Amino acid sequence: MNSKDALIILNALFGIGPVKINEILKHCPDPSVIFKNQDILKKKVKSIYKKDILTIRDWQKSFDVEKEKDICLKKGIDIVTVLDGQYPDSLRKIINAPPVLYVKGKKECFESISVAIVGARRASSYGRSIAYKTGYDTAAAGFNVVSGLARGVDLSAHEGALAAGGLTTAVIGSGFLNIYPGENVKIAEKICEKGLLISEFKLDEKPCAGNFPRRNRIISGLSKRILVVEASVKSGSLITVNYALEQGKDVYAVPGRIDSPFSKGVNKLIRDGAFPVLDSSDLVYGLV
Repeated sequence: MNSKDALIILNALFGIGPVKINEILKHCPDPSVIFKNQDILKKKVKSIYKKDILTIRDWQKSFDVEKEKDICLKKGIDIVTVLDGQYPDSLRKIINAPPVLYVKGKKECFESISVAIVGARRASSYGRSIAYKTGYDTAAAGFNVVSGLARGVDLSAHEGALAAGGLTTAVIGSGFLNIYPGENVKIAEKICEKGLLISEFKLDEKPCAGNFPRRNRIISGLSKRILVVEASVKSGSLITVNYALEQGKDVYAVPGRIDSPFSKGVNKLIRDGAFPVLDSSDLVYGLV
């Protein structure tokens, strides 16, 4: 077993997430050694418990790493780990960086200046049109549009970027074999051709509520700036904002009607200091 295979295995095991894997890497730069000697974990890694050690010891009962790699090879999916030179520098700097990324498409997206466009799933027609236009203009200006492939604002931003013939990156909260939502499979395929599709989850990981906040930290981590188009006060997009602020990123927001529930979150962001976007140029000004 090599170090890359070790990270792929650890990433796939239930209960062993980025926090524990990154702590393992601090003490074991070559993570393959822990599969030969679990005593290292007992002595050095405080966040690892007895049940985790048993999970790691018996990893072959729950995961087939060779099958995983074979499926990736057949489907044109690359696995990039934090130990690889191709791993994006922007993600190395964030707290609890994803140790493993499954990627398909143009990895030059990692080298591009990226702007995240996020917002409500149940977006209004106004919100979707603004997301589309901003995605189009941002991609046409040469920037990579990053979003989460969700319904509403995310989808419209991706569609706008694709229509402009530019780059777009979709970060998903499930494995490549379980694209969510299902109706976005076709556009996911287009993104793989024109941009980049990313997941930190093993291939057969199903979508679940806890995966999407994890996805959001990657969206903000990849991006120089984050734009929220529409969001209620309890919108999941505000989780992305919190990660962005934690990561020292600039937050932008599109003002909305004060009587619209879709606008309460974004208007509050502006009140609290987010940059208002009245035109696409406001979002990209000064990026180059």
